[in-house]
Amino acid sequence: MRRDNPFEPLSTASLAAIYEWPGEAVRFLEGACDCLHIVGECGMGKTALLRQIEARFASALYACVPLGGEWRLQLPAGVSVALLDETDRLTGRALGQAVRTVREARARCVLAAHRSQLRGIRRAGLSAELIELRPITEAARVRRLWEARVALAYGDEGARLTDEAAQALLSASRGNVERCLQIGYEVFEDLEALRPITADDIAAAAASLDRALAVGGVSR
Repeated sequence: MRRDNPFEPLSTASLAAIYEWPGEAVRFLEGACDCLHIVGECGMGKTALLRQIEARFASALYACVPLGGEWRLQLPAGVSVALLDETDRLTGRALGQAVRTVREARARCVLAAHRSQLRGIRRAGLSAELIELRPITEAARVRRLWEARVALAYGDEGARLTDEAAQALLSASRGNVERCLQIGYEVFEDLEALRPITADDIAAAAASLDRALAVGGVSR
């Protein structure tokens, strides 16, 4: 009866079926601005959004800025959208240079960072819109995230969260999307059969995850 754990990492194409698009990203896809600037803490889905946007363009370039601060963007001819991850690793000068490279190529860009760089982006000459990916604050949204992932593997009759479990997951994850998924992974590693998921299941999974992270630096 058991299938693959529904909280294993998903490909961009698989995630697309259940992805909830932020309104700002939809407006960017429609051409509302030159640059979409995504800001959020670790685990809030910045890279997932970059990859979803990348999949919507035939000529997109994804690059993760390495540590060092003076990295230089190389934009091949014909690229219409540059998607740059971890742009807060760039110095102000390097950021301005990257944005000017995009502008001179008459391309557009999506920049993801942990802090806002909107002033530097606009100073370099691009119109930009900011999207802040904030922690989840509602148990109902945690439930949607959980049940959408489970439904991909098990259909609509998968293991659902009780009301108490949804609230426990919100509390244990502190609203962090990645931690929600990590806890889900631990729940399904121990689940013997599909049944409603309880608050005790969430507590046990969160404790197991904390132990794994503490002893091995594990990140799923």
